[in-house]
Amino acid sequence: MQMPDVQPFYYIISLIAEIGLNGVTWGDIHHWMELSGVQLRLWEIKQIKKLSMMYHNYSKQYEGSSVPPPYRDFDTPTGVPLSTREQIRNDRR
Repeated sequence: MQMPDVQPFYYIISLIAEIGLNGVTWGDIHHWMELSGVQLRLWEIKQIKKLSMMYHNYSKQYEGSSVPPPYRDFDTPTGVPLSTREQIRNDRR
């Protein structure tokens, strides 16, 4: 089975990363549009909200879990939370 071509819509992922990954609200998107001067279409707004909420909900599943999340943590270069990296370093000593 061949997956659909998402290249024409890839910009939405960039918008989500810019607007927010942590369950953005309608207000968040509205304020971002006002500040950026970018006018989004309704279907784009709905997809940004939906995908942002999905990311937020799935990331919550891994909080406090020993199972590593399936996504990379953009705040740390290795994708491993600092507390976990520190624990590993301390275990080696």
